[in-house]
Amino acid sequence: MFQAELSKFSTPFKANGFDPVVNQSLVPAASKVTPLTPNRNDVLTVTNVDTNQPLELASKFVDASLLRDKITPVLEDSIFHGKAVDYNFSNDVDGLGALTPFVKQELINIPDEILSQYNKVQTVGSMGIFPEINRAWVVIDNKLILWNLTRTSEFQSFEDIPHTILKVELVKPKPNTFTEAINYLLLISTPSDIHILALSFANNSLDLYNTHMSVPAQGLSADHFVVYEKTGQVFFTGASDGLNIWELQYSNSADWFNKKCNKRCLTRSTVSSLIPGSSLINSFLGNEQHNEVVTQVKIDNSRGIIYTLTNKSYIRAYKITAKGSIDSSPALLQPYHISSFARTSSAKSSPLLHGKYLQIVSISVVTALESNDLYLVAVTVGGCRLYLNGSCNASTVSELRLESVKFPPTKVTEEEIAIERTKYNEQEATRSSTLYGGLAKDHKELPTKLSYQKKSGVLHKSLSASTMISPGIFFDVVEKEGQSDNKLFVSVPDYGVLKYHERSTENATFLEVQGKIHQIVPLSPPFNATDRPRGYANEFATQYTKGSFEVAVLTNSSLVVYSYRTPDQVFESMTDDLTPFVTRYGFLEAASTALYVTCKFSLPKTIRANAFNFFTVGIPNVVDFKPSYKKIASTGSMVTSVLTIANNSKSDETFSFQNVTLSPRFYGIVTLLGRLFRDVWEKNVFQISKDIKYNKDNTIVKTSIFENEFLASVNITQSELEFFLSSISVLNEFFQTYGNTIACFVPPSFNNRNFDKSEEFCNQAENIAINSVIRLVISMKEALSFLVVLIKEDTDDTDAAGDRLRGVFKYLSLDVQQSLSKLTFKDIFAPNDNTKNLIKEILSSIINRSMSRGESIEYIAKGLQERCGTFCSANDVVGFRAIEHLRKAKEIGFKDYDGLNYHLSRAIELFEAINNEISLEKLKESIDIMVGLNDFPRAIKFALNISASIDQGNLAAQYSADGKLANDERKKYYEKRRDIFEIVFQLLVQVDKLALESSVNQEQEQDATRLFDSSLSPVTDFAQLRNLSYDTAFKFEDKFVPLRKCFEASNIQYDLLIAISNDKVLSDEQKIELIDQLDGKILTVSELFNDFANVLSYHEICLHIFKASDFRNSEEILSRWDQLFENVKQTIYTDSGLQLTNSEDDVILNGTTAEKYVSLLSATIIKVGKKLSSSEFVFPVSDLLPIVTGLIYDLDDADSFVSKGAIASIFLECGITFDKLYYLLKGIVDTNGNDANVQHYKDELVFVIKKWLSHRRMADKGILKR
Repeated sequence: MFQAELSKFSTPFKANGFDPVVNQSLVPAASKVTPLTPNRNDVLTVTNVDTNQPLELASKFVDASLLRDKITPVLEDSIFHGKAVDYNFSNDVDGLGALTPFVKQELINIPDEILSQYNKVQTVGSMGIFPEINRAWVVIDNKLILWNLTRTSEFQSFEDIPHTILKVELVKPKPNTFTEAINYLLLISTPSDIHILALSFANNSLDLYNTHMSVPAQGLSADHFVVYEKTGQVFFTGASDGLNIWELQYSNSADWFNKKCNKRCLTRSTVSSLIPGSSLINSFLGNEQHNEVVTQVKIDNSRGIIYTLTNKSYIRAYKITAKGSIDSSPALLQPYHISSFARTSSAKSSPLLHGKYLQIVSISVVTALESNDLYLVAVTVGGCRLYLNGSCNASTVSELRLESVKFPPTKVTEEEIAIERTKYNEQEATRSSTLYGGLAKDHKELPTKLSYQKKSGVLHKSLSASTMISPGIFFDVVEKEGQSDNKLFVSVPDYGVLKYHERSTENATFLEVQGKIHQIVPLSPPFNATDRPRGYANEFATQYTKGSFEVAVLTNSSLVVYSYRTPDQVFESMTDDLTPFVTRYGFLEAASTALYVTCKFSLPKTIRANAFNFFTVGIPNVVDFKPSYKKIASTGSMVTSVLTIANNSKSDETFSFQNVTLSPRFYGIVTLLGRLFRDVWEKNVFQISKDIKYNKDNTIVKTSIFENEFLASVNITQSELEFFLSSISVLNEFFQTYGNTIACFVPPSFNNRNFDKSEEFCNQAENIAINSVIRLVISMKEALSFLVVLIKEDTDDTDAAGDRLRGVFKYLSLDVQQSLSKLTFKDIFAPNDNTKNLIKEILSSIINRSMSRGESIEYIAKGLQERCGTFCSANDVVGFRAIEHLRKAKEIGFKDYDGLNYHLSRAIELFEAINNEISLEKLKESIDIMVGLNDFPRAIKFALNISASIDQGNLAAQYSADGKLANDERKKYYEKRRDIFEIVFQLLVQVDKLALESSVNQEQEQDATRLFDSSLSPVTDFAQLRNLSYDTAFKFEDKFVPLRKCFEASNIQYDLLIAISNDKVLSDEQKIELIDQLDGKILTVSELFNDFANVLSYHEICLHIFKASDFRNSEEILSRWDQLFENVKQTIYTDSGLQLTNSEDDVILNGTTAEKYVSLLSATIIKVGKKLSSSEFVFPVSDLLPIVTGLIYDLDDADSFVSKGAIASIFLECGITFDKLYYLLKGIVDTNGNDANVQHYKDELVFVIKKWLSHRRMADKGILKR
């Protein structure tokens, strides 16, 4: 289905030495013709698109291009009937040049060993092709040879049949009859029996098995077999059995009344079908047509009709009934009907429809997919194509009638016909002026193209090997006069002309072939674009995904493979002058094909450069790629946005996007993108488990879901994904390299009074549209990279196939899986916020599963971010890290209070850094972990901080106050904060008696009550809060301040408990006494400071208390910092001072004493600073920076081990911004020129500048948040 040769469209430009420049020597010369103008088929229209949403804009244009490709005209529409065929004909072999529809791809000679045996045939010799199994077959008397077409020296012989083989046919077996390995049956007919062989075909390997199934066929000489795909029934006719149709029945069981293999005649009575030779008896009795036998049998699987052609050119149509039988009264078309049609239509007086030329040599089916009305095409010995209409119901074909005739091409040119027409008119003028001239009976027909086609002898003596191949391709085998060789004629509809000009044209010529032609079969599936008549024959739409269309022609000496010439190959042959291509197929197709050819690395550089130049500049004076502006009133417009361009007058001129027709170049880009992804654009991304069952109302049967397995796999194969990813990567590289080249630029108008402002506006619209497509290409690349991640999960070698991916899906809730099952590829290519959130759920599941397996989150998250940044941004990585800290906290539990506190604090810090992107599910998961650790204060404070930070403008309260309008943009803030308040209320219910009653004084409790309704009496049970209005909570949210202070006090009290439990100075009795005092009600911050932190010289906690109480005495604060720094020094130099945690102890394990001191000092400042940096009073950077610099560089040999930027790094780690640190250092350098450490300040300043610049660059690339 997809092109095998991905490398055609998958190699970087620069890597192949292709760097096209608009070089006048490479620009195609302007033809001496009038400038071409686009028509309506060069334009794509979309409606109701916001230009501020680039992905939506681009995806809607892709939708429009796909829709356009689905509604091209019907190939054999009745509007084209009754006219001369518009042939582009050459009587020479391959005489149409670039427009020759088929080119010889390969010539495979039949092995000499087979030919030598075939030439010695005694009774019957025949040959044909089975493209399904990649084999040709040769029958030599009773011997069957199957010849491998890819390994030409390899063939298999089957000689177990004792009688002469009359016919062999390959059919699909009926379901549930043979083992799964048997995928074909080989039917072999002899004068006495019909044998069934089983065939197993896989990976070009073929095995034949004798089933010992056979049925007697005396007197039949079965020579034509067809299979009805819907039921698996096999029908056949016999050369010795007149017009009868039989069914070959077989099964895998037998009983007293039924054999494994049987036959029944469907056109005679049951009794007569059992009597051997009854056909001969009936012929004597006059019950059958004398000497009329079936010469061809075809079946229309789309309508369930069997067609037979006889030696008398009678065509019969039998309807297959629901019971598996056939209609006993077939529709009949006789030569008489054709002659009658000819006398009353434009085909009158044609010798090709009378006498010996009215002999039908072959018939071909037109399926219901191709046409609603046409049923069959019959080819006559004179090369005419007879198009037959029909009508049928469930049980019968009611009519079969001739609709139109296509005559062969004529060698007479248009110029010669024009000359003859002039002579004819002159003769008619002379005749009418002569007395009684008007009564003459020898009037000749007016010379026209049709009149010459009606008597054309170009295809005289067409043979039965002639055939029609869908869609509308005519191969005609013509006998050469006096020779055993045949000529091969081909006529192919010009699908591009049909699509663009809505006109029927055929490219017709002879192909090179030698020998007698036995069979013509397609080796590839049809390249139809739809499964209905409209759009079916749009070959342009499928040229990139259907692969090469090949046809095999088997002669008596070789097999010739012809390849259909696709539009891009036609384009490549015309790059010296592309005017004919544009004229035939239009601007849009030319631009789209030019982009494809430019990206096709296997071509010569000149061809690609010409294509690139055409794509960028068109053809000077002939083809111009420009958008245009035209005021129209129709609703079929691009978008409804309006843009105002200022001019020199007092008023501004307003232009509307709905009046802009973008350039054919843009429409070509969109068309190429749509065609590359047309097979998956509207396809679901995920497959649902086969075990899922549904109720009658289409709801899911819950019991059918086993272990939360709803989704099963990704709905795309690895080879398909490689094709799509390589294609989009090449397009992305092209736009990244040459995007600026194709952008429109018009100088601003300024004072140019003659400047056309509509042109300026059109170019703005063009740039918006092209940039939107570039954004879409990038998004598609990341979406496909995301699928690569999932495919990798599905094919990991460590587990059974699919186990890992199913494990990922199990981590998702059922609601999320159901939502994912509805996503299409279009949804993930141009994702909205809802789609992004769903994909993030999968990524979270992948990370969670990987973490549960002990894999590194850093490695996983980095890989996801690099591959699919749209779905895994830097903020998402921060969120994943926060979750990892929470899980570590949960694992640690109460075994390590300091480690527990660190991981919880770090998780909250990370979550609050990305507050706007935290989903409610992540918030609940985080709070559940905190509650599981009995840390209610931190959980409530965290929820309240998130609630406040996501709505800093208090839009939720405004929305509530303004009456909650349905389409108000502020609604989303209200709903999200309402959900968070619900979580807070639930937590308050749980801690009502545990915390609030014992710690909040009466005033605080009254404040808490007034949060919800100022008129309510004091509330002592917070469970009542659930029944109160959320709107009141928004209105009085500022009253949460007392609660927050209470929670801050509880956190400080908790830190004191941990510090006391780890204090090595205190005795066990003192620890127990102090812990008893703290492990109860929540104390005020004053009590905590005066009775504990200050007394015990816990300077770090004292600083926390200063921040919580909004203490602003700078002298006291700096004094406390000095004491903290002194404790650090004592810890290193006197083995007293700070009580180190395990992590801090690890910091000072190695190095000299001075190095240990600097390491511990840095770690302590960072640890404290991360919590205090938001307070400029408790964390006075302007004072601390000189102090820390002095402490470090006053050490001996500090320059030898302290790196430049070490001090700045400390404060950056604490959360101080680059700009603040920059201006602080710059001020110190400017005002303290005589300071001993001024050089160190300069070094720190340089470090900050470099770091800041690097950070900005990464932010611009989307790697970091600004």
